[in-house]
Amino acid sequence: MKIWRLKKGADARFRRGHPWIFTSELVHSAKEILPGEVVELHDFAGKFLAYGYGHPSSQICFRRLSSRSKDKDVLSESFFVERLRVARDVRVRAGLGEFSHRWVFAEADGVPGLVIDLFLTVENGWLAVVQASTAGIDRALPQVFAALKTFAGELGGLTIVEAPSSKTRTLEGLAVAEKRVVFGSPRGLESSSIRLRAGLTLQCDLLGGQKTGFFLDQQSNAGLLRDLLIHHFKGYQ
Repeated sequence: MKIWRLKKGADARFRRGHPWIFTSELVHSAKEILPGEVVELHDFAGKFLAYGYGHPSSQICFRRLSSRSKDKDVLSESFFVERLRVARDVRVRAGLGEFSHRWVFAEADGVPGLVIDLFLTVENGWLAVVQASTAGIDRALPQVFAALKTFAGELGGLTIVEAPSSKTRTLEGLAVAEKRVVFGSPRGLESSSIRLRAGLTLQCDLLGGQKTGFFLDQQSNAGLLRDLLIHHFKGYQ
């Protein structure tokens, strides 16, 4: 594993919680690694700071995965199982476990470059749409998929779709492609009824739709629109 060292004083922002390192903050060049390769980061004095993955040609040359020195297995299946478990427990405690929601939200859940939206479909149960926007996560997708499969029993079944459709992938030299089913059946995904908050059920295309298929952060607005429509049409009765 490559060890990168920061310039003197460049660790202050990172120690306060910022998840990235920029190329201008390194003592040396970032060109010595492959895109997405795991790197060990040290401060100017040589003290351990974090494990993460790097990129040789991006201004964001390092993205933090763990600040624990014992976590040398970052980007392994067990690493993703742990991150998924913590993220799922947070969502369940927040009352999101009974309808569609964002399971993993990149840096906010300790996995930069990874977004997983979990849809509860009327027809086929739970479906996870996985979106990798960085080279580090893209090369680790087999481990992400393996980790997701371990939750299939808990969820009562799970279909997994990869969504390499975001144009931001090109910034890291990654190809943009159509969605594909990685695990489970593609049956009915072009027109799925998904369960949202407040008893809402909407129909969307989880294979051909934009990004992961539906903007789950718009659930409250969808509920507001429903209430406005109900109020509006009551005026005509």
